[in-house]
Amino acid sequence: MAGIAATAKALRLVTDKEAYALPKIAKMKEVIYDELAKHKDIVIFSGKDDTFAPNILTFGIKGVRGEVVVHAFEEHEIYISTTSACSSKAGKPAGTLIAMGVPTKLAQSAVRISLDDDNDMGQVEQFLTIFKQVYEKTKKVR
Repeated sequence: MAGIAATAKALRLVTDKEAYALPKIAKMKEVIYDELAKHKDIVIFSGKDDTFAPNILTFGIKGVRGEVVVHAFEEHEIYISTTSACSSKAGKPAGTLIAMGVPTKLAQSAVRISLDDDNDMGQVEQFLTIFKQVYEKTKKVR
């Protein structure tokens, strides 16, 4: 009986935290999305509506491999990825994007931002500042 009560309590705590965190996370995603959408060579694979995960934003810079973008952000201690953790060893473009009908070359540009309630708007602004630098640097290879 104690295990059931503890599980119920843990579930309540997670649900309460999620109710607080989701609007904050959605707002951060929206700010990033809106800024990325201003750039003509950016393809955003994740929507803002509720059919997409509220904490994940996937985008690509046309003509630039995702790994290049990931490493550019790593230089500034901002960590994003090219795929989900469960497929990171495959070395191929995200299967989800291919299943969505995204051409392979474009899918290879994809990077994934994962947000959580530990992130804040200051970090979003930092990300966007670095993004603008990366976007400008990659103009040479597009």
